[in-house]
Amino acid sequence: MIYQLKGNWQDRSAALKEIKGNCKGYAHHTISSDMPDGEVLRISTSAGIFDDKMLLVFEYIPKIKKFYEFVMKIHATGVYTIVFNDCDIRGKAILDYIKKHGEILNYQKTITIDSSFDYVKKFLVVKHEKKIKDETIQNIVNHIFGDFAEIDKSQMILYLDKVLCLIGSKKTIKEELIPSISTYAGELVIWDLYRYIDSQEYEKAWSFIEKTVNQSKYHEHECVMLVTGMIWRYRLLYLANSVYSKERKQALVPELLCELKKMERSGRGKKTILAQTDKYLYSEKMVNSLFYGFNGNRSAMECYTLNKLTSINLMLQDFIKKCRVGICDSERMLTLNILIMTICDRVDLNMRFFKSRLNSG
Repeated sequence: MIYQLKGNWQDRSAALKEIKGNCKGYAHHTISSDMPDGEVLRISTSAGIFDDKMLLVFEYIPKIKKFYEFVMKIHATGVYTIVFNDCDIRGKAILDYIKKHGEILNYQKTITIDSSFDYVKKFLVVKHEKKIKDETIQNIVNHIFGDFAEIDKSQMILYLDKVLCLIGSKKTIKEELIPSISTYAGELVIWDLYRYIDSQEYEKAWSFIEKTVNQSKYHEHECVMLVTGMIWRYRLLYLANSVYSKERKQALVPELLCELKKMERSGRGKKTILAQTDKYLYSEKMVNSLFYGFNGNRSAMECYTLNKLTSINLMLQDFIKKCRVGICDSERMLTLNILIMTICDRVDLNMRFFKSRLNSG
C-alpha cells in the first residue's frame, strides 16, 4: 500500500500508528528533512537485504532527481509500504498512482468557531465522560479562539488535552478552572506573532510576547528564543528579498533558496575547514510561507523593503548582544518592546539616533 496523510497532527498520528500496526515484522524507517539524499537512497533500496518487507515514512519530499518515479518503481515491487506524512506532493502522476494503489487520507486541518461548541462538547462529554455546563463550554471556546474565527484543529485538541490533564480523575469541569488553562489560548502560536508583526498590529504582537514571557519560568531564555527565531526568519527574508530584486526569473527564487545547504566546520585554528553538507538550510514549507503565505497569513515578502529588513536584522543582532552581556528583566523587556515597535512602524527610523546607528552598523 501507499498512503498520503494530510490534515491535523492528531488524526495523522493515529492513522500512522494504525498503519505501523498493520506492518508488523516490517523494517520501519522514517525519512526526515535532516537526512542526506544519499542516506535516503541507501535506506529506500535496502529492503530484501536484511528484511523481507519495509515501511517507509516520508516526512518531506527529498531533492532527488525523478523522485516520484523512483517511489513508484520501488513500490511496484510489492516489498514496500510507503507513507507520505504531511508532505506537499506535487505531480499528477504520483497522485493518480496513490489513488489507484493506495489511499489519500485528508483529515480536517482547521476548525471554525461556529462548529467548535459541538466538537468540544463531544470531546469532553461523550468521549471522556466529563460533566460540564454549556456556558462553561462556550467560555472555553471563547478562550481558545480569542480574536480568530478559525484555528488549527491540532491546537484545539492540545488545549482540550490540557484541560483533561489539569482535572485528572475529577468528573466535573468547573467554570473557575478556565482562567488557569487559558494562558495558551488561540493567539499564542508563533506563526500568529509573525502575522501580527507583518500586519503591523503592534498591540496584539506585544500582548502575545508579554503573555509568552510572563508565563515562562525563565524570562531571559524565553526572550532569547523568541528573538533567535525572528533572526532566523528575518535573515531568510533579507536573503530572499535581495535575490528576488536581482533575479530575472523571480518564480525560480523559492526553488533556489530551498537548494541552499548547511555548512559544517571542522579542525582548529589555521586548520579550520568550512565545508558544505548534504543537509538543506531551509525547508520548502518555510520558504513557501514567505512567498505564498502560511495558515491564512499574507506573504511576508509583500510586507518589507530591503532597507527595512536591513535595519530589523541589525536591531535583532543588537538585542542578542545585550542579552549576552547581561541586562535586567525590565531593560530586556523595554529593549524588546522598542524592537517590536520599530518593526511595526511605531518608531521613526529617520530619527537622528537610528540614522547614526544604521550608518555605523
